[in-house]
Amino acid sequence: MDQIYIPTRSMGISKTFENLKEAFPNAEHNRFRFRGKNGGNSIYLGYYDLLPGFEISIIKTTNVKQVYYEEIKKDENWIILKFIRNKTVIDPIKKTLTLNEFGSDEVILYNTGLPLDTIMSANQYVEMVSIRINFNVLYDYTTLTKEQLDEISNSNKKIILHERMVPKIKAGIDELFKCQEIDEGVIGYSISKSLEMATHFLIQIKNRFTTPENYGISDYNYNQMIAIRDFLLEDLSLNIEIHDITKKFGVSTANFHRNFKKVFGTSPHKFIKKSRLDNAFNMLKSTDLPIVEIADQLGFTHASHLTNTFKEEFAITPKQLRKKINNL
Repeated sequence: MDQIYIPTRSMGISKTFENLKEAFPNAEHNRFRFRGKNGGNSIYLGYYDLLPGFEISIIKTTNVKQVYYEEIKKDENWIILKFIRNKTVIDPIKKTLTLNEFGSDEVILYNTGLPLDTIMSANQYVEMVSIRINFNVLYDYTTLTKEQLDEISNSNKKIILHERMVPKIKAGIDELFKCQEIDEGVIGYSISKSLEMATHFLIQIKNRFTTPENYGISDYNYNQMIAIRDFLLEDLSLNIEIHDITKKFGVSTANFHRNFKKVFGTSPHKFIKKSRLDNAFNMLKSTDLPIVEIADQLGFTHASHLTNTFKEEFAITPKQLRKKINNL
């Protein structure tokens, strides 16, 4: 088999899961989630459709072979949002969306007049969230006007927007993928977080209609906040003082706090705390480093500080997370 084929156009998700078992014979699945491995290929597919007019597909694959994901066919009063961690190449003639180069963090919005099938290139790791929203319920999810919604849903426009994720949406997508690793509450959390990210993105579109500025601040200040963010993430073991940041980047303390929250939706302190916890989660999952060493590398005062803060954020201790992952 030269590629793994995920057909969904003319069948329900349960039949899709059954067909996937041909490529992953030892896979486990229930009504909502499919998880399988076969040699160098692995796949996770979560599908949540409990909200009327709102359908979510969450895909993670590590593949040696190419994966071809057929888009679900809907009538034309649906739009599709794809939050993709990989560089995307769109072919409107072949109606395909090819993914490669993990780490690009892109968002694509289009309608379902002519759905785009997704090709996940061979020898790639792919993370993608696909959200389908019925046009009739869009008013419940966003503050877009009827004229703006009409422009988005215009069946003559197959692709409306294709750009990088903004930091606030990227952070939410990070959380969405993390929750797939933990069974407790995954369905409710996946639906609520997906709805939140879709709403943020649709509001972002409205902002593009109504203002030329990013988040109500100038391009200069926006780029300055991105530079500060990158500086903070360079070495999370350091405890950097606010006055050191404002001096280095030539910004007042008041403007720094105000603009940082506008761009990232949180304070610098909470942003650093969340970044440390996110990195701890990934290190616990992908390395065998002792918890005390992870705590030291990420700027926690001691291992118990990491454990207590981690449990507050994820409702599970670092040791419990490692045990759960090792048992998968």
